[in-house]
Amino acid sequence: MRYTTASAQELQALLSHQIVLLDGAGGTMIQRHKLAEADFRGSQFRDHGQSLQGNN
Repeated sequence: MRYTTASAQELQALLSHQIVLLDGAGGTMIQRHKLAEADFRGSQFRDHGQSLQGNN
């Protein structure tokens, strides 16, 4: 993949040899939807033993 900005090129170089954690407002954006427990579980985690709501 070819990047055009210097910051994107720096990020690509960093990702090529290190594990990088990026933090953002994703959790806040999910919380705005006011999801219920069933929304977090879906069919895959229907029988999970712990509450999953808010684990975003």
